Amino acid sequence: MNLRWCATCPGRRSGEVSIWSARRPLGAIISESGLNTGPTCPCGCGQAVRKENRFVPGHDQKAIHERIAQQWGNTVGFIEWFDETYGFKK
Repeated sequence: MNLRWCATCPGRRSGEVSIWSARRPLGAIISESGLNTGPTCPCGCGQAVRKENRFVPGHDQKAIHERIAQQWGNTVGFIEWFDETYGFKK
């Protein structure tokens, strides 16, 4: 991925620059220390995203399946629990 620095991007705070991908703009705010100070993916990976509560592509499913596995072991366990709890019938 080709990256270029954009020192004139709107919303940039003093001492920070915005980094943009040549393929798709991320609009992530990168401080001079190199740390992302903008919104990050809600899955917990820490990757920069363009807007609050937006996932990196595929990370929403990753986050859901990790939580299902932690609580119910797998998706079948979740489906069985859901059907019993809420009376879902096919």
